Amino acid sequence: MNRIQSQIELVYPGRLNEIEELIEIMKLGYDSDMFLEEDIEESILMELNII
Repeated sequence: MNRIQSQIELVYPGRLNEIEELIEIMKLGYDSDMFLEEDIEESILMELNII
């Protein structure tokens, strides 16, 4: 388990797979040509109150 997965588990216990799937779906709403992958993930994690 990496650091982000650990943080997800702390905020949403027992829902890691569900939240990871949600993050992948939310990524589709971003223009990957305009934003770096890391920025997209950071924005989504902030939206979900994970960081």
